[in-house]
Amino acid sequence: MIPAQTVRLTILLCCACAPPARAQFSSPPLAVDENSDPHVFETVMVVAEREIQLLDGRKTKVMTYNGSTPGPTIEVEVGDRLIVHVVNLLSEPTVIHWHGVEVPNRMDGSPISQAPLPPSGYFRYEFKVNTAATCFYHSHANTNQQVEKGLFGAIVVRDPRHDKNLKVPRAREHVVVVDDIKLDSENQVAPFSTDPRADFVPWKRAEDLANSRIGNHLLVNGRVLASDDIPTIEVESGLAYRFRFINVSNGRIFRIDLQSREDLAARPKTVDKVSVKVTTQKFTSKSKLYGIGSDQGFFNTPELVKPIDAIANPLGHHDEPMSNPDTRRGVTLTSGDRAEVVVVPDGEVGDELFLVSHDFVKGKHVAFEDPQKSIQFGHDHFDGLDLPRKLIRFKIVDKSKTRWSPPDRLRWDPITKIDVDLTRPALHAFFGHGLPDPETGNVMFFMNVGKADELVKAVRGKKMVLPSDYDPRPFMRLIASDGYHVKIGETRYWEVINFTGNDHNFHTHGFRFQHIDTEYIDLDELKNNRREPPLRLCFEDTIRVPKRPNSLTGLGRSYSIIRLAVRFDDSSNPVDRRRTPGEFLAGGLTPTASGSGGWLVHCHSLEHAARGMISFITVTR
Repeated sequence: MIPAQTVRLTILLCCACAPPARAQFSSPPLAVDENSDPHVFETVMVVAEREIQLLDGRKTKVMTYNGSTPGPTIEVEVGDRLIVHVVNLLSEPTVIHWHGVEVPNRMDGSPISQAPLPPSGYFRYEFKVNTAATCFYHSHANTNQQVEKGLFGAIVVRDPRHDKNLKVPRAREHVVVVDDIKLDSENQVAPFSTDPRADFVPWKRAEDLANSRIGNHLLVNGRVLASDDIPTIEVESGLAYRFRFINVSNGRIFRIDLQSREDLAARPKTVDKVSVKVTTQKFTSKSKLYGIGSDQGFFNTPELVKPIDAIANPLGHHDEPMSNPDTRRGVTLTSGDRAEVVVVPDGEVGDELFLVSHDFVKGKHVAFEDPQKSIQFGHDHFDGLDLPRKLIRFKIVDKSKTRWSPPDRLRWDPITKIDVDLTRPALHAFFGHGLPDPETGNVMFFMNVGKADELVKAVRGKKMVLPSDYDPRPFMRLIASDGYHVKIGETRYWEVINFTGNDHNFHTHGFRFQHIDTEYIDLDELKNNRREPPLRLCFEDTIRVPKRPNSLTGLGRSYSIIRLAVRFDDSSNPVDRRRTPGEFLAGGLTPTASGSGGWLVHCHSLEHAARGMISFITVTR
């Protein structure tokens, strides 16, 4: 039963949400705890439509949690019990997934772990939070549309012992939800390519599906960014400021970097046409950006982030430089990904710094109709060429007498490597898609195939492979006995094989993993063959799956493989922060009165998932 006072409070919050002054950085609102027990956080989420002012002119109809988008930030500590009462006031079903939180199977909030909440429906989520991390909650019903329309919010799970090591007070800590949105000329959310009722030219629908919806406006914490209106934080030189980044976009990759006004102005504008080189960019700012955590919490030690420089377009399509796509520079956030960073400004009073986002070569496609009226895909020659966008401005207003230094270690409980036997059979995910339907432009995506053994044999033998010969199976074609089958306590590894020219990403519900390596295989251009180690040892639940190394070769002639170690239990957590065996058990595609459907695994480029790039894990004893 929902506490009456909580409902009244929530209604007041929905009505009283006044936007902060423009150009002033503001974190999302905080969720209200209605429980007096210090180790229980109890709140209510009312899901409803609302009109908000995103642009000048007509207001935009969006979906909200408690009247805001992003929804209110839930802040808890490890070991706390979280109770969320959800009331659905939408005219369609919804459900809440706790992205990155290790929850019991029946609390996962996927459409196969529980029945979605119907209009006017109510559900009580209750679970213990076991891992300190920056997570988020979002709708997992009609996911690509409801998330695009605003159904997401941050979850901050703290470990006081970690925070003590970092020595950055909460007053200098901020949540940053980065997003994009596609609006039409009337300031309304533009039609979705996954909606069969939407009026799309077939080739345009195919292009939107292939690239996963890319918005025409960037947002920070729900506010549209304008070039002359960058959210500003006043800072002191020498102090540390902590930021928790969450990428909730449907398909955009954000690459975060810290640059001064002078360094941005010094970015090269042209390429030497003789040498096809760009003048080496020199960075003059003494300010520092440190990476301190991934989507599953702190690293073992802080890392100084290298700035993203400008390079010549390696394909030579344009004269303008592009942002260096080397993911060892900056902080790369794929859809659904999170990261924690620390900014240490260093300068004089009046100086300005910017957290910026760079474009990235993600394998964007263009679609076109050929003379035979078939729809074909080609490479977008403008992929990765957008200029850096300013996300947050720092204005130095004072100089601190003390200067923050990064600690030698961040964690009291250092991460150790998962010991996995790579000679055992892998859990294989095959990322691919079919050709567009010439009549509608629909594109089928998949990660399961009917003849997996034959396809694995061809991949391992580095022979020409054609996924279409191997019975590709989108999620809509799977049956309860399909998917992946594991036992509680098993240590296994994923091999996610990407046959496409697009970057994708891989998100697992319920279980986190460690990156083992990434391999690039090209049967025609042997120089492209290489194996890359992980950037660091850390836990993750969402990771970028890079495109195949040669998009010009025939289908199956090149592909990438990313390997991930996973342990199907909570043994990496302290004993008092582990789920019970019964909370892991899950299977099939439908929840029952006595058990959950399986744990979802999927591409978190939301249009790809909507068109079939999803599977599930059945966990038994």
